[in-house]
Amino acid sequence: DTEVEFLDLPRQDTLKTIAFNNNADYLATQKNLKLARINKDIMQSSYYPSLDISGSYGYSKEQQELGLAMEDPNKSWNVGLSLNFALFNGFRRSIQNQNAKLNIESRQLETRAAKLELQNSLTNALERYQNSKQILTLEKNNLQSAQLNFERTRESYQLGQVTSTRFREAQLNLIQARQGISQAKYDAKVSELQLLKIIGKLLYQTEEQDI
Repeated sequence: DTEVEFLDLPRQDTLKTIAFNNNADYLATQKNLKLARINKDIMQSSYYPSLDISGSYGYSKEQQELGLAMEDPNKSWNVGLSLNFALFNGFRRSIQNQNAKLNIESRQLETRAAKLELQNSLTNALERYQNSKQILTLEKNNLQSAQLNFERTRESYQLGQVTSTRFREAQLNLIQARQGISQAKYDAKVSELQLLKIIGKLLYQTEEQDI
C-alpha cells in the first residue's frame, strides 16, 4: 500500500501539555517523588506518641440444677487506653529522617531532569517530523518536474530530436523521483509515530482519531 495518511497534529505547546500528561517515563518520576514524600510522612509519624485503645464485652448466664434460668445475666464492659512514646532509639529516627529528605531531593532532581529530557526529545522529534514533511513536499515537486521532463523527452524522442540515451536518462530520473517520494512518505510517517510515542499517544491513536 503506497497510500500514507498523516495526522493533523496540534501546536507545539499543546503537544507539550499532552506529553507531560501521558509520557510514561516522566509520569514514573512523578510517582517516585510522590512515594518518597509519603515515605517521609510515614517516617515522621514515629516522632509522635501512639494511642492504643482496647475494649471487651462479657456476657454470662447461669442455669440452676432444676433447670430454672436466672433472670439477671451478668454483663461486663472493659475499656483500656495506652499511650506510648519512644524517647530514644539511638538516633535511628534522625538518620531515617535525613535519608528520607535526601531521597526526596534525589527524586526532585530526577523529575526535573526527566522534564528537560522530555522537552528536548519533543522539540527534536517535532523538528524531524516537520523536516520530513518538507522533504516530502520537495519530493512531490521533484516528481512533477520529472514527470513533465519525461513526457517532453518522450515526445522529442518519438520525433527523433533526442537520442535514446537522453530518453533513458529521463526514464531513470522519473523512476528515482517515484522512489524518492515513496521513501519520503514512509520517513515522514515514521517521524510522526516517533512523535506520538514521545507524547504518549502511540498506543491510543489511529489515523481516524484526533489527538
